[in-house]
Amino acid sequence: MADITVFRGDTINVDLTITTGNPSAAADLAGATVYFTLKEEVSMTDAQATVRKESPAASGITITDEAGGLPTVNIGTGDSYYFKTGPYHYGVQLKTASSTVFTIVTGLFNVKADITRRTNS
Repeated sequence: MADITVFRGDTINVDLTITTGNPSAAADLAGATVYFTLKEEVSMTDAQATVRKESPAASGITITDEAGGLPTVNIGTGDSYYFKTGPYHYGVQLKTASSTVFTIVTGLFNVKADITRRTNS
């Protein structure tokens, strides 16, 4: 579990390193899909999530290095401007090219209040 802390209204880029296997090695992301889900409550459905992102980049996750297992989750101010302050729950899943699914990381996504809000309006 890895916690993330951000400010409401900011542009947020979450860089990930995805590994699989024992011993751990960089996951091959060629043909894979990476999913990021942010929810107020773990029990919510994905359809009720505050934010849902997935690769390819047009859907919110950019794969910066397929062979190295390096994606970046992009959450723009259009999403984060309306976050409530406080804790959310997030998770990242990988669906490989062969349709194997792995939960990569889960944790708390803590949103702090921003002071200046003019830049986001």
